[in-house]
Amino acid sequence: MSDIATPEKTNYYLGTSQWQVENQNQQMDPTEQRLRYETIERKKTEEALKKSNERLDLALSVTNCGIWDWNLKTGAIFFDERFFTVAGYKVNAFPHSIEEFRKRIHPEDVHKIKSHLDKYIAGDIDRFDIEFRFANADTDWIWIRSRGKIAERDRNGKPVRFIGTHTDITEQKLAEESLRNMQKLESLGTLAGSIAHDFNNLMQSIYGYIDLAITESEKVKVKTYLTEAMSNIQRASALTRQLSTFAKGEAPVKKLAPLIPFIRKTVNLFLSGSNISCTFDIADDLLSCEYDENQMVQVIGNIIINAEQAMPKGGNLEVFAQNVQFKKNENIHLPEKSYIKISIKDHGIGIPGDILPKIFNPFFTTKTNRQGLGLSTCYSIIKRHGGTIDVESEPGIGSTFNIFLPASVEMVSEDRDKAIGKHGGKGVFIVMDNEKSIRVVAKKMLEQSGYTVVLKEEGRQVIEYLTAGHDSVVGVILDLMVPDGMGGLDTVIEIRNIRDDIPVFVTSGDTSNPIMSSPEEYGFTASIAKPFTRAKLAETLNKFMPGSNKPRG
Repeated sequence: MSDIATPEKTNYYLGTSQWQVENQNQQMDPTEQRLRYETIERKKTEEALKKSNERLDLALSVTNCGIWDWNLKTGAIFFDERFFTVAGYKVNAFPHSIEEFRKRIHPEDVHKIKSHLDKYIAGDIDRFDIEFRFANADTDWIWIRSRGKIAERDRNGKPVRFIGTHTDITEQKLAEESLRNMQKLESLGTLAGSIAHDFNNLMQSIYGYIDLAITESEKVKVKTYLTEAMSNIQRASALTRQLSTFAKGEAPVKKLAPLIPFIRKTVNLFLSGSNISCTFDIADDLLSCEYDENQMVQVIGNIIINAEQAMPKGGNLEVFAQNVQFKKNENIHLPEKSYIKISIKDHGIGIPGDILPKIFNPFFTTKTNRQGLGLSTCYSIIKRHGGTIDVESEPGIGSTFNIFLPASVEMVSEDRDKAIGKHGGKGVFIVMDNEKSIRVVAKKMLEQSGYTVVLKEEGRQVIEYLTAGHDSVVGVILDLMVPDGMGGLDTVIEIRNIRDDIPVFVTSGDTSNPIMSSPEEYGFTASIAKPFTRAKLAETLNKFMPGSNKPRG
């Protein structure tokens, strides 16, 4: 039998080539055989190390990590190439010393890092793991997460070598900040909704009585003063809705109306008392549009406020409005359709090019003590109207904000808009509101239109009145929220079980509530936002009260 090993007698897991080597080794002397085995083992080790380094390099690349190695005695610190890449520097862009590294740490974070390191070295904490801001090659602050461990100590146990990694976590920090801002915004939105409700309830009685006083007064000067007071109340009311609108995504309550008088009135309202004049260039054939008046007041108001801040010494504002038609793919933000383009141009300081793309971002602001919600609210509102908003600006020359709103094929004349401010009717109207002053002012408004008015404090009283057989009731106004009784939603559900033929209107100071934007989905006929005027009430009644829209008073 041959003494030469066969494949069955060898370590076949090493592969055929290894089997051949082992057979060859049987012909070698022991020293040569040992050297051959050592060569094979070394190559295997080198190959494994190469693959391990490749995996490590890939892992570091994916996680955006760089490696550091710090000699605590000399202060020299080694950074690998990836560390410089992470921070946007060329390799070895600055000396490998702890002092050079410290110069690039945010001043507010230096003490925090030192304190954390001292605690780790002293054994007070189990690991070194800290986040801090670091200046990249563009001198912008990026966020770094540094993790490390003591790699070597001297014979006295004192650390002499410290190694670890740096990871760029800027995107993660931005995402966390965005989430915190949104949570903060939601909380503020809830608070703003509550404030808006209470404020607008309070304003309703003031607003209503001033409106009635304008109707009764025959003195031109008195009417002028009262009208100015109402305009400012309207502006204050619009401001309370601003945060709530952005945070809750309030759907617009749109109506078809001409834009020419609205644009002039709103611009003049916000420029009142300022050192800025305004010129208008509005097309005579400007199309009508479906829009939420309260929300559009916010949009124009925010842009005017920005213009005032851009022209602190005063100046002239230009307002343009024209019809535009976009063909397919002509505007990447808008489908093929007819639009109304409203442009508001200032001659102020302008907006730098690096800031321009950010101005509609939530919480972005270049001003101290500002929340950065004004322009982001504008963007949100216009998008929900089916349009878009953009800006053109040049530093030192000025800025132009362009608003695009879908145009309507139906035209509404200014005369018709004025005519719908009057209403006449007859029969019994029930007004339910937990605030006495609001009930009383609504009663007077409805009486001027010819109705007999019954007042109730909460919904249960309304139901009792209707079930008592009062068939002369032709309409109902319900307050949406009643803290100590049945509110509007529960009330309308029961009303529909008794009378499904009468119009039921919901009213509230919190217009962010979805019931106010889609009242018909909850059993109501329409909604009326507080504070409302006699004209606004008359407009709603004309639209929804069958056979009783004869102008009166």
